[in-house]
Amino acid sequence: MKKTRHHQLSPKLLDRFWQRARGLLMRQELLDHGGVLIRPCRSIHTVGMSRKIDVVFVDIEGCVREIFAEVSPCRAVICKSKGQLAALEISAGSAGKIGIAVGDQIYFL
Repeated sequence: MKKTRHHQLSPKLLDRFWQRARGLLMRQELLDHGGVLIRPCRSIHTVGMSRKIDVVFVDIEGCVREIFAEVSPCRAVICKSKGQLAALEISAGSAGKIGIAVGDQIYFL
């Protein structure tokens, strides 16, 4: 049986309509400083991005539901999990380096 790992991260919270719509556009420096947490969010796009990102979908309690690694610019991803979700956008390769896996618990500081 897989052991649930716990992670603590400090992304910038984007929870207002215009913040969510903008995401990382024109502020990719946030990727190097913890990324962003877009809430609520079931899908993201990388149109206008200049580099790849990792996207980690979590439920309302911070449980990892789905991970999309190394998402290229001009792509879209949709989480198929049910319930209220948020999307954590972080630098490409970060999910693997941190060791984030489906079923893990993330605590946002």
